[in-house]
Amino acid sequence: MNYSNLLVTAGFTIAFFLLLFIFNRLKKRFLKEQGGIDMGLVILSLLPFVVYLIVSGKVKEFTVGDLKVVLAEEAKATALADITPTQRVGELIDERAATFTKGAISDLHASILPRFREMRYTTMRVDRRSGAYYAVEAMREYLTEASRFDFFKYVVFSENGEFKGWMKAGNMMALLETLGQRVADWINNGAWEKLAQEGMSTHAIAADKSALDALNQLNTGNFDDIAVVDAKNSFVSVLTREGITSQVVARTVLAQK
Repeated sequence: MNYSNLLVTAGFTIAFFLLLFIFNRLKKRFLKEQGGIDMGLVILSLLPFVVYLIVSGKVKEFTVGDLKVVLAEEAKATALADITPTQRVGELIDERAATFTKGAISDLHASILPRFREMRYTTMRVDRRSGAYYAVEAMREYLTEASRFDFFKYVVFSENGEFKGWMKAGNMMALLETLGQRVADWINNGAWEKLAQEGMSTHAIAADKSALDALNQLNTGNFDDIAVVDAKNSFVSVLTREGITSQVVARTVLAQK
């Protein structure tokens, strides 16, 4: 069980309950009497938590007041379709996040690091292309410097711009420390299957797919992060289960008002 995701969503629920309480005290729409809380308010405030439980598949039955949610495995997809907004995956991408391309050491210090926080670089792209050669020492320096920023998280691999896979930055650094130049040689030779055997993820979803498609893919594969690619199969971003779920919850609740 992913307790961190559960705690984040529980916190969101509590905060949303408080906002609803203030809103309903002002509007008096859900009060049975002055100072009393309608069960409808309680049920509505619990909706984000119910959505999370359904999305993550952690419960088969949930009951509060007159609200009862019962989930059989075969009915899970139907339940998700009923409560999940139809926004596209591309709409969920954090526009503040950016990607930089691994280049020469001089590029790192002259143009990338000075603007790192301003650009909010979350991802480093390693692209196998004509004229590019990757050495383990340079890759280590890039990752070491980039990792000083807590929002830097991922390394994505491509060949002439076409997405091949991605890896968490910490895992890539550990791989370089363990296997050294072999990792760089795999990239130089386009041996992506070698990287996949060492933890590179190839999970990806098209930006024009729905949030429901992304959640279903995460649940089916039992993983927590997924890359987003465009129509040309070029990398766009990485989305997390937590990030998708939070937006699904928020939009589902807003749709209930």
